[in-house]
Amino acid sequence: MAYNNNAVISGGLNGEGTRAGESFATEVWGPAVETAIKEKLVLAGLCNDLSAFVSGEGEKIHLPKVDQITAGDKGEGAITWETSSSDAGEESLLVDKHKYAAVVIEDVIKVQSNFDMMSLFAKELGYSVANAIDTAIDTAVIDSLKASGGGINQIDISGTPMGAEADFDTIATSCLVQDQDPNNWTIVLAPAVYANLFNIGDLAIGTQGSALGANFTQTGMVSKVYGFNMLMSPNVTTASTDFDSGGGTDNKTPHGYVVHKSALHIAFSQTARLQTQYDVDFLGTKVVADAIFGVLARNAANSTVGEGRIFLLH
Repeated sequence: MAYNNNAVISGGLNGEGTRAGESFATEVWGPAVETAIKEKLVLAGLCNDLSAFVSGEGEKIHLPKVDQITAGDKGEGAITWETSSSDAGEESLLVDKHKYAAVVIEDVIKVQSNFDMMSLFAKELGYSVANAIDTAIDTAVIDSLKASGGGINQIDISGTPMGAEADFDTIATSCLVQDQDPNNWTIVLAPAVYANLFNIGDLAIGTQGSALGANFTQTGMVSKVYGFNMLMSPNVTTASTDFDSGGGTDNKTPHGYVVHKSALHIAFSQTARLQTQYDVDFLGTKVVADAIFGVLARNAANSTVGEGRIFLLH
């Protein structure tokens, strides 16, 4: 990530003397904010990064889309050609999101001289931007599961979601039809649903052969179950949502989703940028971190094998 070390606007009577804003150490704060963003991002880690294809806000990346083409038996005469426009097309990723986090620090020199205080401000800036990025990805995921007449690719794990081994069976039954390698899928759960894993005694008891790993009862962390990658994110939508985009009603309460490695794409025209300016009206230094990016969630109804890339857990 690159950071702009912009000239700082100084203030004060007659412009004389050294002011706090002039001594703002962008080269110190920039990496701290970058680290905070990397620590906070969860859903962005599931995305294929296409940033190399963009250079400015408002740009669009065109991704080819090829539907499954039917194979035929060769007999006498000419073969059959599929020419329907539905067999090939494109999807677009628009770089149209600009998120920022800003704060005014009255005594920037004092803050910079105290590592703990500086880390606090840097983390809050970084976490806020990262949270906005992951929230945008979650929104794209939820929107990809909406369709006219009702939601698509829905897996029912109601009751005590992810509180029984049978839920993994249900997930595998739906997802492995689309791609038979569970390593290509990631189960993303809301925190409260992730906590239900603790109730699956056969999986959680900390033996070397337990599905959640030998140290699960000590760490509470699991990265893979039955070949599926596992993630927990506080940005997963958990509010009742209408998945009917055609004007009807299909209300479901999401518990998480299962995402294929080819489903999500992200592109930054500007990664985390840090800018500062001394403001005499506030007698402090304005500090802002921002990012410009776009997100695309590629998904379709799982009626065609290979097209279902995202499944809703509800």
